[in-house]
Amino acid sequence: MQHPKLILAVDGDVRFLDLIGDALPPPSYELSVATGGREGLHKAQTLQPRLVLLDLALPELNGVELCRLLRADPRTRGILLVAMTALETTGSVVRSALLALGVDDFLQKPFGKEHLLERVKLLLARRRHQASRAPRKTAPPSLSILENGRIRVDLNTRRVWVKGRLTRHMGPKRFQLLCMLLRHKDGAHRETLCSEVWGEEEGCKKVDVSIHRLREDFGIRKEDSPIISVPGGYKLVG
Repeated sequence: MQHPKLILAVDGDVRFLDLIGDALPPPSYELSVATGGREGLHKAQTLQPRLVLLDLALPELNGVELCRLLRADPRTRGILLVAMTALETTGSVVRSALLALGVDDFLQKPFGKEHLLERVKLLLARRRHQASRAPRKTAPPSLSILENGRIRVDLNTRRVWVKGRLTRHMGPKRFQLLCMLLRHKDGAHRETLCSEVWGEEEGCKKVDVSIHRLREDFGIRKEDSPIISVPGGYKLVG
């Protein structure tokens, strides 16, 4: 069970950890800190904080991978995640990439104590509001299932169904690419897909080749393919 007042801050720069401690004083908040990604992962799993503030440029285990691990673990996937980065977060490519990781909000470094406190208060209030409006008698949807129209993916077993039919096994990169398209309801740029799936900013031809192979995996005629081209990228229409 999540600790209602506990916030975990993960940053290799102790100056930001000190700033966060000043911005979130007790008794309103309880703060735990970690200076590396692996330490942050362990504390998130064991302490069950309500919210994690994490820098993307972490030692040992970078913030991008830490986000993925936290969202993949049933113990931590419900924790609020706020990414702290020196990158410009107003750009669509960076913002799309961060949202694809499952973060709930962004803080662009450097930031002030007042701004940090305001964002944390807003996120926690929004989560309480969502919890109060959630149906009490219906079970929540499985977090291991992604669906869009004809496409259904089980993240645990890595199985994919198209129109109720189980497809042939697809490689890890194509599977990851499909999951990205399922999460990006409005479509994703080639650069975003290339960066998130292959970890490269360039070489986007890999995306086009893998999209072609994904369409073949679906076993659907090209004109009926659930993956369509949009300006600068692709979209899954189900």
